[in-house]
Parts: sequence; C-alpha cells; structure tokens
Amino acid sequence: MRFAGGESWRLAEDVERLPHVALFLRDVLRLPVEGGPLVPPPLALTVPDLSDRWADPDGAAAGWTRWWRAIVAEADLTSQVRDALDPPYWSSLDGLPALRDAVVAVSDEALRFSSRVREDVLSDDGPPRPALPWQMVRDAAEDVAADGVPMDELDVSVGVLRVRGPWWRIVRPGRLLCSADLAQDADTAREALRAAFRSSVA
Repeated sequence: MRFAGGESWRLAEDVERLPHVALFLRDVLRLPVEGGPLVPPPLALTVPDLSDRWADPDGAAAGWTRWWRAIVAEADLTSQVRDALDPPYWSSLDGLPALRDAVVAVSDEALRFSSRVREDVLSDDGPPRPALPWQMVRDAAEDVAADGVPMDELDVSVGVLRVRGPWWRIVRPGRLLCSADLAQDADTAREALRAAFRSSVA
C-alpha cells in the first residue's frame, strides 16, 4: 500500500488481489458479463483463453456481477483478510454454485496472476509504475478544499486495477477504483481525484 498526504489530507493507494481474481475469471473464461457503471474494461495484460474448462459460462456470468459488486463494496476488510476468506474452496460463493465452480476451475492461475499484478504495480524496482502522482493528488485536494471543505476531512482510498484505458469509478464515499493507466490522461485523472475527495466528505 502507498500513502500520500499533506496538510492533513490523505490518500492511500493499493492493488488488491481479489478484484484481479474476479477480472481474470471473467476474461479467461470469456464470460458474457453485462456491462454496467461498476464493471471495468478488460484486463490490460494478455491472458489465456481458458473457456474450454467451463461448460456453463452463462451460469457463471449470472453471478459474476453480483460477486463483483460485493467485492468493490466491502469497506471494512483489509485486502489481506479478504484474500484469506476464500481460497481454495471459495466458500463465500456457495450461494452461486456455477460461479464458485468456475472460480475453482481457474483458481491457481487466477491467484498467480493477481499476485504478479500486485508485485508489478507496487514494485519499487525498474521504471515508475503508472500511479497517481503526488503533485496531481495534492492539487486535487487543494481544489476541493478551496470550495470550503476542511482539508483534514479529505480522506480517500484508491484501488488500482490493471484494466485498459483511463477508467475510473467512485464505488462508495471516499473509495476510488481506477485503471493503472489513469494518470496518463491528466485531465481525466484530475477529475477522478476531485470527485473522490468530494465524495469522502459528502
């Protein structure tokens, strides 16, 4: 997890494993998931086609969006606790048996993929990873504070996803999900950061 802060505002950025497990499942099994405001684009990394491992993509897809919404809505569990809840049996999905069985079918690959994504994005080795630059974050916090919001009330957490394009959503107050490439589109990144800070005090 990375932290940034100044003059009492705070932003924490992390790359969680469970969302990437869910996105990996969706993409490698080619699940026909319906789009929606909270559903991210495809993964930015090349993943294999494992659709031949699962004979009921429609059944798994029916539960995927419900699972995804539960993943992004959880506010009180750390990523480490959330990761420990499910593998290897994914018992939290017992109410969605087709989805659970699909996850089990690709679980090993999904967990390896999610660990690699986390290590790649958070690694301090090599060139800087696309994250939200400190100055951009600070400017967004100051813009919101200029509207009369107390600086010490600005508290945001950011979940970084390795998905295509400059994508972002506010999934709950003070919680921003965004693509790792968001910062490459400066105007969109600033819009997302201002929206996230405003939501934290709404």
